[in-house]
Amino acid sequence: MRLVVLDYETEFGDNYTLKKLSTEAYVRDPRFRAHGASIKWSANHAATWYDEKELRHVLADEDWSDVFLVCHHAAFDGLILNHHYGVKPAMWGCTLSMARQLLGNHVSASLDSVRAHFGIPAKRTPYERFKNKTWEQLDHATRVTLAEGCNDEAESIWKIFHWFAQEFPAEEYEVVDSTIRWFTEPCLKADTAILGRVWQAEVERKRNLLARLGVQETELASADRFADLLRARGVEPQMKLGKEAEDGTPRYVYAFAKTDAFMEELLLDEDEEVQALAEARLGIKSTLLQSRAETLGWMASRGAMCVYLSYCAAHTSRWGGGDKSNWQNFPRSSDINNAIIAPDGFLLAAPDASQIECRLLNMLAGQHDKIDEFRENRDPYVAVASAFYGYEVNKKDHPEQRQVGKVLELQCGFGSGGPKIQHTLRTQAKINLDADEGMRARDAYRNTHPAVVQLWKDAELNIKR
Repeated sequence: MRLVVLDYETEFGDNYTLKKLSTEAYVRDPRFRAHGASIKWSANHAATWYDEKELRHVLADEDWSDVFLVCHHAAFDGLILNHHYGVKPAMWGCTLSMARQLLGNHVSASLDSVRAHFGIPAKRTPYERFKNKTWEQLDHATRVTLAEGCNDEAESIWKIFHWFAQEFPAEEYEVVDSTIRWFTEPCLKADTAILGRVWQAEVERKRNLLARLGVQETELASADRFADLLRARGVEPQMKLGKEAEDGTPRYVYAFAKTDAFMEELLLDEDEEVQALAEARLGIKSTLLQSRAETLGWMASRGAMCVYLSYCAAHTSRWGGGDKSNWQNFPRSSDINNAIIAPDGFLLAAPDASQIECRLLNMLAGQHDKIDEFRENRDPYVAVASAFYGYEVNKKDHPEQRQVGKVLELQCGFGSGGPKIQHTLRTQAKINLDADEGMRARDAYRNTHPAVVQLWKDAELNIKR
């Protein structure tokens, strides 16, 4: 295949930006207009700028059946190409995806950050000079600067791709290509009537919950009242350091601000009453489920459902959510899944590779006792739970203790410490451990998984080399 690099520049304004809209909504919006794009056709040709009028003819005349098209955020450029120009290359490449795989969480995957990582100067595209302006409204000097900046970005993507290609696993190119096509060539549809019912049901649920709790949203402006309500539901409010008292002594206040991690946890709490209290306290008018139903409903009004997944978003290489949604974790108990419609002749399924990361970790480490538990279909969570509690735990008689073991087994192999263990158990299982217990839980895992701990040490030694 022929390697080609492409980079778009598009119109944007105060109320029409990728910060305020999802990628899908931005590209499909009636206001969408492309200024143009830069294309680097081969190593022997410099990147060439085409304004939108030229670009439309260039894209239509090109044979894309043998093109390996690389962009930095290929979901963005690819949706533009397919939705507005009907272009579908033979294969997609994405340097943003490659950056996530090869640079991990240590370097942002943005083009500016990746350029800086490789010693390339910062982008010079003058975004502020063409904000709220069409191509026709730009003066000649701004057009030239915009085009030169876009050409520079395309050239940098070409270089970055070749640097990454030296290490990027060959088998992963097809995975990236598929991930991009789920978004850029959508085929799923949605039943907006079902999504509407999900949204309305959440309105009623929240209203009924607050009525059952015996509180008005206005009451929850009182931090003390909110704290009492949380304690009544088994949640101990967290404190944070506030402004000093007049005499200079430290003063602690409740961590009830919208940006506090504690409140973010409450919004995701599995206890619907706790979640409703947090939403009311923060003045949130729609629940998470409502937001999902609304996002999908508006997307369905614009066309087929664009499935956005972030390749290699987690440090374990799993996909993550993105574009203001996560198709991997729609609640199975809600009707949202029932609202998604497969194309004619196909069915939708929800496969789950049970404990796949845990299994692979123990296999790589050579933790043979744990591998035998999985192989023989024995409960993989009770051993570490027993080590933590100091007595023999089983699923029938000790469901809560086993749940602690499950969190430890699935999470601690990737380096979780005491605070993270406490957080997960509190938010996902309503099990409260104090700081000392959190550290003991961590140690219980490490003492029962010596081969995993050795794997960490070996990896650290090799990385330093």
